[in-house]
Amino acid sequence: FQPSADGRPSLSFAGVDHLTLDHQGRLWIRSERGDLDLFDPRTESFTNFSRRPDYRRLVGGRGLSRFCVDRQSRLWAI
Repeated sequence: FQPSADGRPSLSFAGVDHLTLDHQGRLWIRSERGDLDLFDPRTESFTNFSRRPDYRRLVGGRGLSRFCVDRQSRLWAI
């Protein structure tokens, strides 16, 4: 999967820094730039959290440094 220039949900950035599998079988992806994406292999679809205004407001321009997913598939971010 490659980033999409047309703005449709895809991998935000080709340089992947961290991958975490949650208990629902989804893949949480942090890019080298700190972007956060969620990939659902059942539907082969992406959710780009770092493109959302609320994510940008909370995380700012610095991007996400670390994260983990708990047993209820809740995201914990630093």
